[in-house]
Amino acid sequence: MNESVCQYGRASNYRDCDLDVFDVSISCTISGVFNNRLVQMDAITSTPGDSGGGWFYDYKAYGSQKGWCGSKDAWSVADLYDEALGVEFQIYE
Repeated sequence: MNESVCQYGRASNYRDCDLDVFDVSISCTISGVFNNRLVQMDAITSTPGDSGGGWFYDYKAYGSQKGWCGSKDAWSVADLYDEALGVEFQIYE
């Protein structure tokens, strides 16, 4: 926690790196849909329509904006996308 992560808003077309991670695994309901295993930041930098925008640092993608939980930005972790989609990645050599 307390790690800085940058956010790019899709609708706002704005990049912000001022927030820090507040919690690494929260559950909340966003727009009537229950979500779990989200990362929660220490404030809000996104605006309506920014959902789906990336969370990143330098050249590493961390996840995508989900919404607001407890008056703070919350986002889905990229490492869990395959599980959420019910797909499996295979590496061929």
